[in-house]
Amino acid sequence: MDEPRFKVGELVKCVYGFPDLYYGVLYSEEFIPSPESYGIIVARYWDQIVFQNEWVYEIKCLDGTYRYFLQNEMTLAVIVP
Repeated sequence: MDEPRFKVGELVKCVYGFPDLYYGVLYSEEFIPSPESYGIIVARYWDQIVFQNEWVYEIKCLDGTYRYFLQNEMTLAVIVP
């Protein structure tokens, strides 16, 4: 098991790795970028069955919804003063 890259409580930027599965852009004429979600990490889970040994993070997004992202779909959010 790899060590998790992010800690609970960190502010992260998330983008789904396969947006066509979630947003139906597979047959689009033009490129549509994946929407970015910003939020706080609420929990993390080690999954061995569905995602084949990946960390799954539960994110409370700034729009108030909970979303789930894999570790490779996330980066730390940069706060510019």
